[in-house]
Amino acid sequence: QVYAARLGEARPARTVVPVPELHYGYLVEVDAIAVLPHDAPARQAENSPD
Repeated sequence: QVYAARLGEARPARTVVPVPELHYGYLVEVDAIAVLPHDAPARQAENSPD
């Protein structure tokens, strides 16, 4: 429901892989590929490791 509500009709392909537990006690892990316009400024993700 959250996935559909957040992405609306523009739903990208996805894969669901059940696992017994994730690292660091996380409840959800999401892998994503994003495409930015060619002239978009480069920047580092806010939560990426240094």
